Amino acid sequence: MILLASMTLPAQTLVGSNLYFFMDPSSFSAEGTWVPVDPKDHAAYQTETELDCEKRTGECIEATGDYFSGHPHIAVAYFQVVKWDSNGIVATNADGICATRTISIGFAAKHISDTREAKVLPAEKQKACQTFGVPSNEGWTFLLKNSKSWATERDREHMQ
Repeated sequence: MILLASMTLPAQTLVGSNLYFFMDPSSFSAEGTWVPVDPKDHAAYQTETELDCEKRTGECIEATGDYFSGHPHIAVAYFQVVKWDSNGIVATNADGICATRTISIGFAAKHISDTREAKVLPAEKQKACQTFGVPSNEGWTFLLKNSKSWATERDREHMQ
């Protein structure tokens, strides 16, 4: 006797109009790209990010891949969940020297934002943060992969 079974993995589940946004009571996953909230600003180069959260561990992991200077790069950031309810998730990362990042995920609107707030630092560290171009406060919006805004951003990046 042969038994065949199929299984859908959460990270591969698509909702809505094939958006990469998955949630259930114990986990969350999204794929897309971060863009600055300020329309006059733009990301330095094209990136793709996956954001995964687990309620059991109280963590979110952000993995961002990009390609510049002829080489692929990846950055990983870890966030501690501050709040997780039926409306969404709020998670923070205070590991950076210059700023604390707060990610807010809204389930109903399928909206994700990232706010970076400057830390209170001694003058010499504040100056170093400014020297390296770290803004004191800034906001980013997550464009979900396959959304209309994601496609528009990709087209804009290819035209530059």
